Amino acid sequence: MDNSNETLLTPKETKAFLSMSIPTLNKLVRKGVFNKYHFPESKRIYYKREEIIDALEVHDPAEKAREKLLAIILNSSKGG
Repeated sequence: MDNSNETLLTPKETKAFLSMSIPTLNKLVRKGVFNKYHFPESKRIYYKREEIIDALEVHDPAEKAREKLLAIILNSSKGG
């Protein structure tokens, strides 16, 4: 994977992107839906936007909450 094209989001940006709280983000990470990344040199946490989208697309489609999140993400990507 080419890391130069990855979009990294802060927890605040990810929260806004997915329209959910930080505790909910943490719960999704614990459940393995997507990962969070620690960069020791900056002591910050980031999420990979593409990984979040991929995880939501392939995760259990029977779960309505994830389908709703995917719809929100796709609509925000269209600029509207």
